[in-house]
Amino acid sequence: MSAYKKVAKVFVASRVQNLANILRTSTSDIVVEECSLSQNPENPTGISKELEKHVSEIEFLFADPDIIGQVLAHPRNKVKWAQSTFAGLDALFKAIDKLHQLPDVLISRQTGGFGQKMGEYVIGQIIARERKFDIMRDLQKQKSFDGYKFYMCMFY
Repeated sequence: MSAYKKVAKVFVASRVQNLANILRTSTSDIVVEECSLSQNPENPTGISKELEKHVSEIEFLFADPDIIGQVLAHPRNKVKWAQSTFAGLDALFKAIDKLHQLPDVLISRQTGGFGQKMGEYVIGQIIARERKFDIMRDLQKQKSFDGYKFYMCMFY
């Protein structure tokens, strides 16, 4: 007998291409329902008609932060857990700040996928600043390839 309750269905609403299909292929234990993102002007929360149709049965939501906020703002939502597709929290907090009261829901964010890329970016920026790439770029635009200028920009 399993020690945990099986997740019945995860609703996916994201601008990330093929996210629902990736989730489906990564696990066979979860039913994945993909919902469209087209806005519904008749609904004050702004969620799509498809999400509106399912909002009372969504317990597990994998979505972009603005969509999470829209679903949580709906009076019939039953969300227990929302997984954001973003690593940052700003967009999620902006969506939650628009709610009249804090939701009683577990919210998690995307982590682990950006560490190496962020590190490489930081190292690249340090090298660019220390080696004065901006000055070298300006000299190249001026078609000034005087070795002395390049040498001097490295140290001053």
